[in-house]
Formats: sequence, C-alpha cells, structure tokens
Amino acid sequence: MASPDAYSSFVWRYGTLNSGGTISWSISQSSITTTGTTDYYSSIIADTSGNVWVAVNSIEGSNNNHIEVWEHLSGAGAGSWNKITDISSLPSDATPILVPLSSGGVALIYGTGGKTGPVFIVTSTTGWSTSVSPASNYAMFDSSAVAIGNTIYFAGLASSATGSTTGTVNFWSFTRGQLATSGETVLQGTSNSWSVALSEVSTTLIVFYGSGSNLYYISSQNLGSSFSTSQAISSSETSLTGLNSGYSSFGLSWTSGTASPFNVRFASLGVLTVSNNSPFAIQVVSLYIYNPATTALVHFDANASAQGVSGQFDYWIGSARSINVPLTFSWSTSQSYLVTVATDQGIVESLTVTSPP
Repeated sequence: MASPDAYSSFVWRYGTLNSGGTISWSISQSSITTTGTTDYYSSIIADTSGNVWVAVNSIEGSNNNHIEVWEHLSGAGAGSWNKITDISSLPSDATPILVPLSSGGVALIYGTGGKTGPVFIVTSTTGWSTSVSPASNYAMFDSSAVAIGNTIYFAGLASSATGSTTGTVNFWSFTRGQLATSGETVLQGTSNSWSVALSEVSTTLIVFYGSGSNLYYISSQNLGSSFSTSQAISSSETSLTGLNSGYSSFGLSWTSGTASPFNVRFASLGVLTVSNNSPFAIQVVSLYIYNPATTALVHFDANASAQGVSGQFDYWIGSARSINVPLTFSWSTSQSYLVTVATDQGIVESLTVTSPP
C-alpha cells in the first residue's frame, strides 16, 4: 500500500484471514523506503515459492518517473525486502502488472495508464530478460493480464496510435524465453472507450469488456487459439468504467455512473463443466437447462440467433477431456435443474444438478 504523492515509501503487513471476515495480523505495519515518491499505480502478487513481489510507480524529482520492483523473500530469507529492478524515464502514469510464472519468478508488463502507448514485458530469471512489445499500443488502466504456466495472456484497449482513449479490444500472449509476443487477435473491432478484464479457470480464458451501457464477455477453451462469439452480460449501465475480474474465477466487478454516488456492480457467470469420456472428439451444439420448480426452460445453441435461444453453445471436446463453459444464466440457490446436452451427431445426455446454496 502506498500514499499517493505523499511519501517515498510503501507500507505493508500480512496476516491470516478469519472466517468472520477479520484478519489476524502477523506483523505490525512496516514501511519500505523507495527511490521516488510513490504514486497511485501498483501491483502485488506472490510467486510459486511464496515470495511476495510489489511493483510501484514512483516519481523522483519533478518528472523522473520510475517503476520499482521489490521482492520479499520467504523461508530462510523471510523479513527482507530487496529492490530487484528500477525502470526510469517513464511517462507520469506508468502502470505495472505483475503475474507469477510456474517455473518461479514473475513477469512484469508496463506501459502508460490513461491513454494508449507502447507496452513492454520482461520476465525475471537470474536477471531480467530483454523487453519485448506487442505491435499495438495499449492503455494499461483498461487492460488485464493472467499467467498459465509460463505463458502470459493479455487483453486490453488497443490502438495503432499513441495518446488515444478509444480503440479496439485486442488479445495476445507471450511465453517466457521467447523473443516476441504472439500476433494480436482483435476481439472487438469497433473503436470505443472499452474497459477490459481477463480471467482464467484451468485452460479457459474469459475476456470481459464494456463501455457506456453495455458489458460483454467472450471466451476461449484453447488458450486463445479461437474465441466464442460475444455474449451480453448487461445492457443497462451508465457510463461503465473500472472493470475488474476475479483471479481464477468467472466473477467480475465494475463501476458505472457519471457523478457521485457511483454504482458498484458484482456478477458471476454460471459455469457448466462438460466432460467427454469417449475415445473420440465430440462437438456439443445444444444445451437445455430446465427448472422443474418454475417450469422455465433456457436454451443455448450453436445457432445463437434462433428463436428462443439465450446464447451461443458450440464446442469441440477432445477425448477424455473436460471444458468449463461460462453461461449468462441466473441460477436459483439450492435448486435442482435438469441439464441436457446434445452433440452434432444427435447424441443426447441429461443430468440432474443442484445449484450451490
């Protein structure tokens, strides 16, 4: 935690979460001195070894902006903070995102916050790798990143120009040790002031994006090789901003409104896990969810524009594989549902499930 534009330091403490929502603190609040005066923009994660990493934006003098990366070692080195790298001569709203890598260490993505500009990504090894950049410029305030294994996945507000507050929604990835990012996939080609958040569950990627009154999601079951059609979550917001997704979940939060008091919204997509236990790959093309208590029937189909269809459902599932399918469906708590899935070959399977309390 940092006090914006007030002190050349950040403060920290750690503790244990209690079932009642309180925290039992293990240490008192401690202060770590930074090179410059800390600003608003920071990122904190824990790596696979339990080491804590912090990246902060700081200002040295009147205009020398930095991103400082600090590590707090676990185990035998517990109790010490070390500054691992210090990147200077950056824009005033330079914004970092840290993500942990499965082989240890972290990836650092950084660029300008409020308007589009060049984005850089480096990974920690015995030192820091040479930075690489995607082709487009991005606004980091409206972008998001996750890591699966040693691959970083990134989605955000993109533009070919610098200094823009509007653009498309683009996606790319980068694997530790490579010399370049992947090519960029345009997920939403209409230029707008999009806010974007990215989440993952297992090998399923979910990109949430919205602007104005509309909020959508798009998903990938194959780590970005292909994406589903876009699905609407909400169409009644007022100047949607501040989109944020949960870590390893299909939950998200956002703010909307043009003046105080603003609205803070929370939502979570329903998730259906579909398993293929056959020795062959299958294509599932239709899903029915029936609530016997209300006799309500919801239908998802490969033909999303058909009458009575609530959304897209069209997935290939490999032999002995399972996929997590996100759905814009409102489950009633502790309610039994009859779920029916059909393949393109006419094979139909049904199962009764009970929603969580």
